[in-house]
Amino acid sequence: MNAIDQIKASVLDYWDSFLQHVPKLILGLIILVLAIMISRWLSSLFQNRLSKRLDDQLLSLFLTKILRMALIVLSVLLAFNVMGFTGVAAGLLAGAGVGALVIGFAFQDIGANFIAGVILAFNRPFSIGDTIEIAGVMGKVLSLNLRTTHVKTFDGKDVFIPNNTIVKEELVNYTKDGFIRLSFIVGIDYEDSVEKAVETIIAATLEHKQVLQYEGKKPMVIIKDLGVSTVNLEVRFWVETFDYKDGTGAIRSHVIASVLKNLTSSGVGLPADIVELKYYKGEGFPIKLTNPPNKEPKT
Repeated sequence: MNAIDQIKASVLDYWDSFLQHVPKLILGLIILVLAIMISRWLSSLFQNRLSKRLDDQLLSLFLTKILRMALIVLSVLLAFNVMGFTGVAAGLLAGAGVGALVIGFAFQDIGANFIAGVILAFNRPFSIGDTIEIAGVMGKVLSLNLRTTHVKTFDGKDVFIPNNTIVKEELVNYTKDGFIRLSFIVGIDYEDSVEKAVETIIAATLEHKQVLQYEGKKPMVIIKDLGVSTVNLEVRFWVETFDYKDGTGAIRSHVIASVLKNLTSSGVGLPADIVELKYYKGEGFPIKLTNPPNKEPKT
């Protein structure tokens, strides 16, 4: 038998072997598709049940993602066994430990972010919808993924912060307990009564229903410091923060406008900075006050 005949015989043998495995391949593919569909259905069912029991959307979503990944891996291994690739499946399982070690060294950041995601899922400083600030990013939490946390900033940016950064960095949660204290500074004239200004400011603040008024959360005014030309008063008040973006900013703006209006109407002065000029030479003051061109002097 020459070389050409040997090649033909080998090709025919491989073809016959392939035809014998075609039913197993088709069955394996069918099982793989069905298994993936079932895994999605089971993960959705698991998420619904878990959400009702835990009443925690963030944790249920994170655990559902882990379950879905595990079910897909099992589906692939099952399909390999049905197709006759038992050795491949066994090799994948046997090499999982070594592969995990190699991948752990090669992708340390990815592994650290995944572990940090697990930590955040069970012992987290925020929930879905909370407004947080971390590493110079401030926005609303949309989701917790296996590697990153999705935050939507108030100017429309989608920022994906590595979970490891959230675990390590200092995080500020503006809406965890639903309350936040806002403040601003207002300067009044030294000649005006501080008591009168405080009463006017408190009354203007209480005009807004969003400002909390119960014990421990009542608005207050303190003397912050004595400026060059004004007595600086700090106005403090509490509001709910379930909608930080549209709620707190708008309320603060409305309160400032009301305080300004009430102080002005009550006769309390809000002077600008006073600048004192000193001229130590005995000669005439080197500044002349003249009328603008084409302007008649006022009488």
